[in-house]
Amino acid sequence: MWGTGASSTQSEGASPASDWWDWERAGRAPLSGEGNGFAVRYAEDFALLAGLGLRHHRLSIDWARVEPEPGRHDPAAIAHYRDVLAAALDAGVEPWVCLHHFTLPRWFTDSGGFGAEPNRLNAWARHVEFIAETFGDLARGWQPVNETNYYPFAAYLGGGWPPGHNDLAECARVSQAMQLATAEAAVRLKQTGAPVASIFGLSAIQAMDDTPKTRRLAGLIDDVNWQAGLGLFRDGTLRVPGACSTGPPLTITSGGTATTSSSGSSTATVTSAPAPGCCSARRSAYPHNDWSPRTAWRQSGGG
Repeated sequence: MWGTGASSTQSEGASPASDWWDWERAGRAPLSGEGNGFAVRYAEDFALLAGLGLRHHRLSIDWARVEPEPGRHDPAAIAHYRDVLAAALDAGVEPWVCLHHFTLPRWFTDSGGFGAEPNRLNAWARHVEFIAETFGDLARGWQPVNETNYYPFAAYLGGGWPPGHNDLAECARVSQAMQLATAEAAVRLKQTGAPVASIFGLSAIQAMDDTPKTRRLAGLIDDVNWQAGLGLFRDGTLRVPGACSTGPPLTITSGGTATTSSSGSSTATVTSAPAPGCCSARRSAYPHNDWSPRTAWRQSGGG
C-alpha cells in the first residue's frame, strides 16, 4: 500500500462553521484561505497521484462543512464530497476517509467538544452513522481519527490549537474520550465492509537526563501518548493516567453507538474501574470476536 494523505483544512481551507475558522481570525494561526486548491482541482490532483503510482489517498470529510449546524446537513457539501470520492475511484485511486483531522464544527466545540461525554455519545455517534450511510459506498477504507494521541495535547495542553486550553486533567479526560471515540467509530465503519485503520503520531520520548523527576515525566508522557492506545488495541483495556472515570458501564453496540445498556450477544461491554496511579481502566469484551481495535488495525495492514 502506497499513498498520500491530507486534512480538509490543509487542502480546502477552514470551513466557515469550524473552530479553526475562528482560531485563524483571532490571529492564532495563519489564514488557510482555499488551502492548496484541492476543492476545485481534485480530479487533476488524483490523476497526478495515479501517474506517480500512488494508489491510495486519505482525505478528511470536514464535519463542519457537512453539518454546519447541529442536525442540519448541507446537501451541496455532501454532493461535493461524493464527487471527490468518485473522482478518486475514476482515477484508480482508492479513497480512505478520515472523520476527524483536528478541526471540528463550532457548535460542537462550543458545547464542550470531546471533553463533554454527551457529545461523544450522541453528536459524534450520529455523525459516524451519517458518514457511514452517506459515503460508505464510495470509501475504500476508513481512518476515523487522525493521530488520536496528538489532538488532546495540542488542543488541551498548550499546544496552540483550538480551544487553546492548558490543563493536564482536561487533557487526560479528552485523551480518554478520543481513544473511545476512535474505537466506537471503528465498530460502525467496519460494517461497511471496508477496512478500518488507526493513525498514531510517531514521536519518540527521549529523556534528556537520568533524574527521577525526568524519568517520571517521561513515563507519564509514554503512558498517555502511547500505552493508552496500545493497551486498547492489544487487550481492549484503556488506561489514561489522570482520567478518573465515573458513571455506569459503557456499552458499544454492534451499530457503533455508545450506550449504558447491559451487554448482549451483539454488544461490546466496556466497564470502568480505577487503576493504579488514578488511571481510568476501561476493558472491552467482544463476545463474538466480530471486531476488536487490534483486529481492525491488522486488517488494514497494521502491525
